[in-house]
Amino acid sequence: MKINICYTNLNRHDTYTNISPFASPDSGFLQVDIRNLDEICSDDEVKEILAVDVINYLTADDTIKSIQNWIKKLKCGGRLILVFDDIYEIARRIYVQILNNEEINHIIYGKQEKPYEIKRSAFPMHWLKNHILAQNTRLIKCRLDNHQAILEVEKL
Repeated sequence: MKINICYTNLNRHDTYTNISPFASPDSGFLQVDIRNLDEICSDDEVKEILAVDVINYLTADDTIKSIQNWIKKLKCGGRLILVFDDIYEIARRIYVQILNNEEINHIIYGKQEKPYEIKRSAFPMHWLKNHILAQNTRLIKCRLDNHQAILEVEKL
């Protein structure tokens, strides 16, 4: 089983179980609480979990608890792939004036077109990487793409 976790952008992947807390019945997504996957899978069952632009919309506490739950669901050798806004890179881009005011607000606070499109937390990539690596995982990939961090870890 592979799981694609979405929050505001419903980017469907055909070979994944696609989930979102805001999915409509005809979207091809399961509407579930993305913070706790107990409803859709058992521990040590999942081959891959993909979460693109998800964790910044959760509170910092919910993010930490969610990642712990997601890692628990991975089988040995299973992978967790996170794509999220790196607060250090955002700050650097603001400092060197790469971003205009509209971009800054959109990146930091979210689109805010719907009540749930408000970002609630920010993490530096190195801090989140160290937190995840302390949970019986090994690093596969850690890189920046503009202001977004990409972390891929494998469960040991």
